[in-house]
Amino acid sequence: MSTWAYSTIHNSACQVIEEQTLWGQTVCRIWLPTQDAVVRVARAALRPLTVALNPTLEVHRIGYVAAAAKVAEVLDGSNTADGPVLLAPMASNVIPLPHQLRALARAIAGDRVRYLLADEVGLGKTIEGGLIMRELKLRGLTEKFLLRECGRRWLPQKIWARPKRPYRAPIHRSFCQDGKFPDYVREACSPERLREAGFFDPGAVGQLLGRIAQGAAVGETDDMALAGIISTQLLHRSFIRDFSAAPPLGPHDNVKVRGELPS
Repeated sequence: MSTWAYSTIHNSACQVIEEQTLWGQTVCRIWLPTQDAVVRVARAALRPLTVALNPTLEVHRIGYVAAAAKVAEVLDGSNTADGPVLLAPMASNVIPLPHQLRALARAIAGDRVRYLLADEVGLGKTIEGGLIMRELKLRGLTEKFLLRECGRRWLPQKIWARPKRPYRAPIHRSFCQDGKFPDYVREACSPERLREAGFFDPGAVGQLLGRIAQGAAVGETDDMALAGIISTQLLHRSFIRDFSAAPPLGPHDNVKVRGELPS
């Protein structure tokens, strides 16, 4: 007996060498080519290689295995002896070659990236440069790299080397002056309108508006919540509660109607 099957225990193809049934249990001796080993498994753990696969499950599994292999390869090539774990290869649409990973690791090993890419023609210097810039960006070490490099000749060093800072809009101060909200905000965020729309908890919104009106410390999350609540309530008023469709076109409306879309 010498047939091929798939071992669900070892997740690999195997060759069935011998099959024995004892006390109602069927056991097979199989050879695993990936391990070059002979083991015993229950017959129920084997399935024919000709069994039709589920295309949906297999596609997802292939994607999972490919992603896991990429992570494993990056971690294997980025041990502590060579430097920190590399992020760019995992976020890249290409599979870097070993010499490109080595160039990336050496380029970011120092505090400043001063690295000359001088590989032979055809070895992928463009990919190496792209990996370096993506690595720096993922680590938060650089933003708008090319723009900074172009402008450094004309800008003071403290300007082109300044770290990127997020834009902080004074959202709550734009809606609340001297502890008072404008009429449209009070109306849109009133308990009646909030319950009518059904998107937000009137009690939680009331507490937020109360803290802002009292001048309490307000964080960025509160600012974003305030902007989201007001925007949603105004959209609900304009396009759901008070929405009115445009009247149908009349014979005197100056409208040109095409019979077909242009190619």
